[in-house]
This record gives sequence, C-alpha cells and structure tokens, in this order.
Amino acid sequence: MIIERHEAAMAIAIINKISKLVYDGIRLNSVDAVEYTLSDHPDFQEITKSIIKYIDGDKDKKLYDQLIYLVDSSLFSKFYKSLKDKKLKIELSNLMDCLDTLHEYAQQCTKEYYKDYPDLVPFFANDEIKELLDRAVEAGFLDDKYQPKKTTKRYHLKLIAYAIVNIKELNTRNKWCHFEKLWNTGSSRISAIRVPMTKARDVYRVTKLYPEVDFYNFLNTKECAKTFDTDLNKKQATCLCKLLKTNGLLDARVTTEAFLAIMNLLRLPPTPINWTGSLDSLIYFTRVMFMELNPGFAHLTANWFTNKNANVNYGTIKTKSSQLNRFPERYDFIPLIDNLILQAKQIGE
Repeated sequence: MIIERHEAAMAIAIINKISKLVYDGIRLNSVDAVEYTLSDHPDFQEITKSIIKYIDGDKDKKLYDQLIYLVDSSLFSKFYKSLKDKKLKIELSNLMDCLDTLHEYAQQCTKEYYKDYPDLVPFFANDEIKELLDRAVEAGFLDDKYQPKKTTKRYHLKLIAYAIVNIKELNTRNKWCHFEKLWNTGSSRISAIRVPMTKARDVYRVTKLYPEVDFYNFLNTKECAKTFDTDLNKKQATCLCKLLKTNGLLDARVTTEAFLAIMNLLRLPPTPINWTGSLDSLIYFTRVMFMELNPGFAHLTANWFTNKNANVNYGTIKTKSSQLNRFPERYDFIPLIDNLILQAKQIGE
C-alpha cells in the first residue's frame, strides 16, 4: 500500500513509462515490443487502487494533474482487437483498464477542484479571468455559461480574447488555445479571425469593456495614417458630430466613434466618413475646423472624408478652398457651419 507522496509519484511515473512504451510498440506494429514491455509489469489493479487511495487522502493537484496526461487507452483499441495471444490480450486489457480508471478519477478530482467555475476550462478557472469574461456576459456577447450568443460575431470573440490575453499577460503558448477550447471553435483558429474596421461602432462596443487595454496597435495592421489634430475634447466632438448629422451635413450612418477616430480622440484606427452636404461645405468645414493645427488639412480631408459616397480630390480641395477664402459671401452654409462649431466648443465651458 502506498503511504508516501514520493511512492505515489513513482507509481504514476511507472504507469506513464509503461503505457508510452506500449504505445510506441503499437505504432511500430510490433507485438514483440508490446509483449516485452508488459512481461514484467506491476499489478495494474493494485497500483491503480494505491494511487487513488493516496490522492484521496492528500488531494494533491500536482499528482492528479499528471494522471490527465497519461496515454489515452483508445489508442490501443485497434491493436488490442487484432491480438491472437490471449495472455498478452489480458495484460494489455489490464493496462487499458488502469489508464481508463486513472483518467476518470483525475477528471473527477479536477471537476471538484474547479467546482466554483463549472463552465470555464481549468486554465481560466479563477476569479480574475471570470470577472473579465463576466464583462462580456453583461454586455450580451456571452451567455451565462460563457458561450457565444447567436448574435455574437467571431471578431467579437477575438477582441474579448485579446483583451484578456493582455490584461493577464498570457504568454504566446496560452494566447488563443484556451479560448478556442472554451468556445469550442473546432478547426477555426481565433488568431486567423480578421477584425473588420468598417464595423467601428461594433468594434467599439467590445473595446470599451476593457478600458485598461490599448487596442490601437492591435487593430492597426498597417502603420497608422496621420489623423486631424484638434482642439476639441471628446465631449465637444461628440456634440459636433450630432449637430452635423441633424443639419444634414454628415451622413446619419456615420458613427460617433468613426468621427472621433479621424481626430484621434478615440483609440481606434480611423476609417473615412461620408459628408452629405456640398463639396464646398465640406472643404469650408475642414478648413475652419482643422487648418490652424493641420497645415496639410487638404490631404487629410481627402484621406478621411468622402462626399456623397465619392472620393474627394486633393487638387479640387486646394482650388475650392482658395475660392471660399476670396468670396465667402457667396456661400450660405458658412454661418451655419460657424454656428455649429461654436455650439460644440461651448459644451463644457
């Protein structure tokens, strides 16, 4: 009977060695190698009882964790069925029973150990990661068993995983695999999921759950293009976005997040936004709003705005900007835009 820890550890090591040698023999399709390995084996039934008896009294996680990684007896099944030697067949059967019993026992121990986290894979079974996943549950991306809801997109999962990886500083080995196991993604690798930056608002819904994480570099697969510098704060820019849409100058489908991003007021990669007023009004807006802090405002306007869903030409911006400067009285949108910018800047003053 095993009464000491080192004896229990030695017994596990013996079972591990024998089962691996048997598996090697089976892979080589060598009956002789299997027979030789099992010719001087311990009493598998007795050693199994002894290991379980010791761990029952000690509940040493390091020991029963080793049982989880013993060879899977199912790998022996085909070879076992092909055997003609009855004695060898019995010996191999005893080893398979030993492995099955120890695997099942280890799973029971693990389940008991993680009973407070029944829906998490063992690697995530702790209060800190549970709290991080709970944020996604409360936001409606995961259900109460931490599984993706039907409306959850694959890129939502990648963003959630990325946040937890960074907060917990998980190493490369543990970066995605445990999430793939938790969410049962099968052959679909989380690392291969592309986050569509055309879905800025949807992406922002996830990123705002984890304010301690800087998603900017992760979402920028290319070198970040220069955005507008602005003297507006986030609250003022949000107000201006709303005013522009209310007055038909900015596409109603433009998200606040996208508007903030082109001014680097939100750490998300910028995407062009659509101006629905006239091209002249767009040029006036960006000139009065940004030119003082952005000498290259014309290039930036061409980069970050479309006009009625069409690209804006840099040369046209330069030409029309000069006309706007010389003949402001011709344009009735100027007082409107001036007033909207003034209203926005007064927010918070």
